[in-house]
Amino acid sequence: MFRALSCEHRLEILEILRYGSHTVTEVAGFLGLHPSVVSRHLYMLFSSGLLSMEKKGNEVFYSLKEPELITELFNIVDKIRR
Repeated sequence: MFRALSCEHRLEILEILRYGSHTVTEVAGFLGLHPSVVSRHLYMLFSSGLLSMEKKGNEVFYSLKEPELITELFNIVDKIRR
């Protein structure tokens, strides 16, 4: 899990997903990154057990598996950065 959190882009993705589920394309648009790059980051977060995914038609929506845990992780990251 810590490896998944070691990348600033993945932290930004988690921050975006704190406000609801999104597709790869939506997250890529928010971050200004290519969808293939975002897809790899989302897969890493999913593999680490931080995200869940739900297929709706042709799209896959990613969301936080345990939002309370992510909020606590962000609190810890903020304390470390100070």
